[in-house]
Amino acid sequence: MRIVLNSVFILCIVGLSSSAGLAQLRIPSMDVSLKGGYSLLTSTTTDVEGVIFSGSLLVHINEIIAVGPYFSRDLEVNSIEFTNTGDEIKNTAHVSVLGLTARLSTNRNGRVRPYLNLIFYQMELVNDYETYRLAQKTAGFAGGVGLMIKLNRNLYLNAVEATVYQLGDDIFFLEGAKQVLQLQTGLSYNFGRKK
Repeated sequence: MRIVLNSVFILCIVGLSSSAGLAQLRIPSMDVSLKGGYSLLTSTTTDVEGVIFSGSLLVHINEIIAVGPYFSRDLEVNSIEFTNTGDEIKNTAHVSVLGLTARLSTNRNGRVRPYLNLIFYQMELVNDYETYRLAQKTAGFAGGVGLMIKLNRNLYLNAVEATVYQLGDDIFFLEGAKQVLQLQTGLSYNFGRKK
């Protein structure tokens, strides 16, 4: 939430500086991205899946490299537990991710722009059973690939982005949990100094 508020604050400053005639105020080129999609964590006994949204604020170091904060949060996530008899027990789960991401991409001149994301993250999973809750945090690295399509000078469609979060052994009280897969789509808006 803090990242979203900081992004709105920066956008307000940019708007005020241009309307007040403060063109001399030079801000770096940045991307604000908002995406939504599907998340899946599988383990030997439980699957955690559902709808998530994410956002980032990336500062461009140059045409190819951008870095900044990243967050991901669930909108609706379910934990499906498989019993020994094959029955399914469905519970509510909550997954949140905070991290720092670095994006490597082709330059902005082309209409189609493939990119690679590298993320250092902290993830929290809360499994909400009827009478109690279990929660655990973990940190690690994630990697992803995506494809942006230029809609105009500032706006990009993140047509598809696939990210894999590598997990440690048997975390989240889930036996055999190794990875979280996220598939997303969304929009990125570029503002600030143009290269």
